[in-house]
Amino acid sequence: MLPLRTLLVDDERLASKFLAELLLAHPALEVVGQAATVEEAAALARQLLPQVVFLDIQLPRGSGFELLPYLDQLAVYPLVVFVTAHEDYAVRAFESAALDYLLKPVHPDRLARTVERLLSAQQNHAPTTTKPRPDPDQADPSQSVSRLEAGEVEVLRDGKSIRLVKPSQIRAIQTEGSYTKLLFDADLSSMVKLPLSYWESRLPEGLFFKASRSMLVNRRCIRELQACSRDRTHLFLAGLSEPIVLSRLESLRVRREL
Repeated sequence: MLPLRTLLVDDERLASKFLAELLLAHPALEVVGQAATVEEAAALARQLLPQVVFLDIQLPRGSGFELLPYLDQLAVYPLVVFVTAHEDYAVRAFESAALDYLLKPVHPDRLARTVERLLSAQQNHAPTTTKPRPDPDQADPSQSVSRLEAGEVEVLRDGKSIRLVKPSQIRAIQTEGSYTKLLFDADLSSMVKLPLSYWESRLPEGLFFKASRSMLVNRRCIRELQACSRDRTHLFLAGLSEPIVLSRLESLRVRREL
């Protein structure tokens, strides 16, 4: 397979050079152009027809988001990865159908995972004249996913809202039909159309354990187990005002984790 034509857009020359050097370790991507402004990037995009764009957000006389309408005019909309020193734009970036969001300075290991996602997405990236919009209902749970590290964020799409969460913020995950319900601090929750098996593969190894076929529990958030009867136990987790009711078997599994 030919390497993916890649365009770098960053007004910081050293940052762009550093990213280009990191990408040399990934021959599946070939940097074919570099731009410092929206205008330069738009002109290069029309000329080079990139398949991948690494896009800074804060650019001279504009924002990286202003490049997206120009990319819409290409025959095939490229895969976009935002690269920025600021976390504040993450939600807007994923609302814009960005494939990934890298924070500067880019770490080689983190970039490697992004490249894996790019190659996987490219295999299923059908030609289109409009920007692809993610549809959570069309998520393929059988597709392999990369495991999050403790400091990384997961993008949750709950209806029309988007929430960025770190694994440590999740108290427990429960299966509800074809959905999973994620419980957070202060009794907040999100319902997403993904199976429990997705979270088993996605969350950092060792942080969660499987209390039953329908529930994952963050072992660091366990505060108390309170036996109510032989077959009923209350599990109290940090940040949740109401306990989770456990069966006898679930209780035994939780006790083994204490």
